Parts: sequence; C-alpha cells; structure tokens
Amino acid sequence: MRNLIVSDTVVKFTCPNCGQGIIIRSNKEKKWGLEWKCPVCGYTGP
Repeated sequence: MRNLIVSDTVVKFTCPNCGQGIIIRSNKEKKWGLEWKCPVCGYTGP
C-alpha cells in the first residue's frame, strides 16, 4: 500500500481488462507514467 499526499488529485477506475479490479492513481503517478497492476487479474497499464 502506498501513501497519497492530501493535495494529490486521485482517479479511481475499474480495470479495463477484467472490469472487477479497482485502480487508484494519483495525478503525479499519471504524470510520471508509473505502471499500475490490477489486484484481481494482474493486468498492468501505464
């Protein structure tokens, strides 16, 4: 689990592969192009 800074804007969406996993990304993670991984199916995205 990672810590989010209070001032970060976050986006929460379902996995585009399985539609079941919940992905939460901060604006900084998106800007830096950090990968995320679905906790259900293991799909990764930019």
